[in-house]
Amino acid sequence: DYFTADGSVLPENGLDYFNEHADIDRYSGRAVGVLGGILTAFVLPEDFIVTCNLMPGIALVNEKVTLQDLSTYRPSNPMLYKLDVSLGVSYNTKRYYINLLYGTGIYSTNLGYDNRYHYNLSMAKLAFGYKLKV
Repeated sequence: DYFTADGSVLPENGLDYFNEHADIDRYSGRAVGVLGGILTAFVLPEDFIVTCNLMPGIALVNEKVTLQDLSTYRPSNPMLYKLDVSLGVSYNTKRYYINLLYGTGIYSTNLGYDNRYHYNLSMAKLAFGYKLKV
């Protein structure tokens, strides 16, 4: 994961409310971990299918934080926590199908100095299909 800012991510009076280690200019991190989860699918009447996927995970992350004054530090807690969730509904006929899927990934880690990093990546997909062979 990587992000950078042209200026401080805090407003002018931000340091009045946050510590000096919250004035972050750049963050980079690489993680290795494991995910485990459960997938459920329910076949409903009238050719509908509903699915739910829940996958929690944990990782070790190598992070580097650069502050506005260009000093850098590495957070002492190398843990990254993740949760992936997806929900879907499908309608299926003999020749056509339609799928609607929503998914989100939530990441959380501790940057040290009482600062935390939370990241959420969400997406939605709508697909229409035609079956070539029946």
